[in-house]
Amino acid sequence: MIRLTEAQIRWYRLRRSGLVEPFDGVLTEAVTTAVSTLAGIQAQILPAAAISLWNRTTGLTYARFEEMLFTERSLVKLWGQRQTLHLYTSREWALIHAAMPLE
Repeated sequence: MIRLTEAQIRWYRLRRSGLVEPFDGVLTEAVTTAVSTLAGIQAQILPAAAISLWNRTTGLTYARFEEMLFTERSLVKLWGQRQTLHLYTSREWALIHAAMPLE
């Protein structure tokens, strides 16, 4: 059994979430990888969601973020976990929606 300290766990989570090293790839790919890896980005306030993705990628502008959301529709903003608005990738939304409990 592997034993990890709290500091090791925190470091792993920071790295995995893209806050230590940004997600790689072409910008669109990096953004969708970030959203997918984190199982959604909280988007109650849209500029905050953009900042969250800006922190995890290289070169994202607010204009490009809006283009991905409103023009390309590679991202969707919908009610998700904890009944709060989140961003998801368009291709993963059906799976996420199917996994949510019926209310």
